[in-house]
Amino acid sequence: MRRMKCFVVEPLERRQLLATTIVTPTVTALKLINADTNQAIETIGNGATIDLSKLPTKHLNVQAITSAGVGSVKFGYDAKLNYHLENVAPFALAGDNSGDYNAWTPTTGSHMLRATPFSLVKAAGVQGTTKKVSFTVVNGSSTSSPATPKSVVATLAGTSGIKLTWSAPTSGSAVAKYIIDYFPGSNAPMKSISVAGPATSASLSGLSSFQVYSIYVIAVDSAGKRASTHVTTMTAATATTKRYLYLLDLPKNVTGFTNEKPQIEVFDIANGHKWVKNIPLPSGIYGSRGIAASAATQRLYLTFYNTPVDIYQTGGLLCLDLKTDKVLWKRKYDQSVIPSPDRFDITPDGKKIYMPVGENGPDNFWEVLDASNGDPLGRITFVTAPHNTIVSTDGTRAFFEGQEKGAQPPELKHTIGVVDTASDKIIQRIGPFRDVVRPFTINGKATLVFATVNNWVGFQVGDVASGKILYTVAPPGYVLPNPLPGGALSHGIALSPDEKYLYVDDDLKIGIQVWDVSKIATQAPTYVGFVKTRASGKNLAGQKDPNASNDATGVPAWITFSRDGKYAYPESGEIIDIATRKVIGQLRAKTVDALGNVIDAPYSHSRFVLEIDFDGGNVIHVANQFGVGRVR
Repeated sequence: MRRMKCFVVEPLERRQLLATTIVTPTVTALKLINADTNQAIETIGNGATIDLSKLPTKHLNVQAITSAGVGSVKFGYDAKLNYHLENVAPFALAGDNSGDYNAWTPTTGSHMLRATPFSLVKAAGVQGTTKKVSFTVVNGSSTSSPATPKSVVATLAGTSGIKLTWSAPTSGSAVAKYIIDYFPGSNAPMKSISVAGPATSASLSGLSSFQVYSIYVIAVDSAGKRASTHVTTMTAATATTKRYLYLLDLPKNVTGFTNEKPQIEVFDIANGHKWVKNIPLPSGIYGSRGIAASAATQRLYLTFYNTPVDIYQTGGLLCLDLKTDKVLWKRKYDQSVIPSPDRFDITPDGKKIYMPVGENGPDNFWEVLDASNGDPLGRITFVTAPHNTIVSTDGTRAFFEGQEKGAQPPELKHTIGVVDTASDKIIQRIGPFRDVVRPFTINGKATLVFATVNNWVGFQVGDVASGKILYTVAPPGYVLPNPLPGGALSHGIALSPDEKYLYVDDDLKIGIQVWDVSKIATQAPTYVGFVKTRASGKNLAGQKDPNASNDATGVPAWITFSRDGKYAYPESGEIIDIATRKVIGQLRAKTVDALGNVIDAPYSHSRFVLEIDFDGGNVIHVANQFGVGRVR
């Protein structure tokens, strides 16, 4: 009888630089191997069922069949993304000794196998596309499967617990147990519990307060076959949680901005969005291009220009301590490092910033920065005029788009780049989209992008795994003007945290178009309706409003959501109730007049808005300026 052999995961090599030309190593197939004879049994296809009782042996292995020029293959198995690294062919999941395969036996149940090829050993060099197959292992002749649990209900239990109840399946094979997998809407890992088959309830405890949770109730039969039902819910906030909306103001020589003070306006979300305070910022900084924050480090970051002229120019990055409102540091960058700081994002652990270097210039790189001090770490090359940048909820991926105002290879045109944040290398391109990509957002699993594009009212949906466009969507019966005015007609897009609704700016009709995208996995988005917002300088009724004297043009434009998904905030400052799709208020700060009196300021407006939540004086959660989904 063969002995099981041990193996270890070799550490990944960190790399910082990327060439634009992508030579892709490939895994063409995954073969099930008889470890007794070292011969292939079958190719494992996606969705395959492997019946151990019908195999010649239970001593198995899996070989990754690759193209030429592959130096190593990293295997992921179920929740272990770094299950095993092979540096010499044949590339085997459980390892081998010069082609003598180690014995390995999978457990019954559902599994996910991933094989990622690299051009060099130790997962270095060019990374190819991950080959993924899901398969089920059984040990018997039964062909039936359990039915999905029905009527799953999640009831809050305090601020850190959820009680789950469901109805047992009335068809399919008998349920031996239920597994409950649950993911927070953050970069924290999945957790799992199980209960015996007769049970129709379970309790989750030790959860983060005021956090979105994606929960999968999975029925499992004695052969390991599974069927699952998914629900999303949000834990309650503690009595001491303070929810604030941070809105950034920086002056520049553009209508609506010339009289702004360098400050952050703060509003109390749970108290009717009442103004709380203005956090003063240093003088001499202008025209912000982005804002982001990290709960892990209790810090907020913003970009700025060196002059008020709204042109392609140098600037820097400012870091603010959220607990004290004090500026920790301010970095100005030389043009050779960051030609023009733009709409950046930060990893959830607060360690790295991906900084685009200007949507109005010819450069084609993002500078990777150390978030602790702003020091440059490396560069990632992609399309020209780098602009909008989003880091995924779990922090493993970053998404890049640029305005393509310089020369780039044809294959990069109208695409979004996907970066592996562990290696800082582009591993996928999504597209081409129908035109230059403008504001976009992503779902919590980082498997879908929802993008607006030039010369279109609506959006396109891109699949990250395949890189293909799934849907091109416009409001029903919408007629675009002829000739087109050019540029971004939908200059804002946001996905609700529960990923049910997608809000898309309509600059032509001055409002927001709304779709239900909750069934995007199986069907096209469903149009819901239109939310009318204010025109510049006017109230909702279309009348001139003196309180709107400092409005920006081109609104409503950018959109984001509150963390609980109850409110949407367009750039024009309205507060939109998601349940009714109605404008229920207007953000408005206070200011001080020439006599020192505190008075109402003109209506607030900004495209740099995000929620910051505190408890006990500490930051516990932060939202995102882009309005990303949080279902994992």
